[in-house]
Amino acid sequence: MGSLRSRILLFLAAAVGLAFLLDWLIETDREKIEKLFETARAAAVRGDVDSIMAQVDPAYSHDGNDFAAIRARIEQGLRQSRPERVQLFDPRLELQDETAKYDVAILLVSSPSPQSPGTMKFDVSIGLAKRHDRWWIVSVDESP
Repeated sequence: MGSLRSRILLFLAAAVGLAFLLDWLIETDREKIEKLFETARAAAVRGDVDSIMAQVDPAYSHDGNDFAAIRARIEQGLRQSRPERVQLFDPRLELQDETAKYDVAILLVSSPSPQSPGTMKFDVSIGLAKRHDRWWIVSVDESP
């Protein structure tokens, strides 16, 4: 039998290992939201409108446009701009129970063409809502 000190060290090592395992297995709300935006960012570079819209609440509407109209506008915008790179800068996330606000600067880099000015920068404030353990984009407001 080991000494009391050896058993205590073994117990502490097991507890630390369990804590790391649980941290690795359990995805926090912050991590889920960061993953949502990384998925949308990568999808924009690929021109994958379906993956972008999979992050948006199906009930979302903006400026009189319903979900289908918003999808069509995003599809047209991606087809015209053909982004080569999309970067997110200075993200600020405010979590509050089942809602969140994500303020971020988005840099969209494209080759200049008659349909696209090339590099564009947007400052946006994105509203999110959590439903059934999943985060959805529910509003987007572009800052001046």
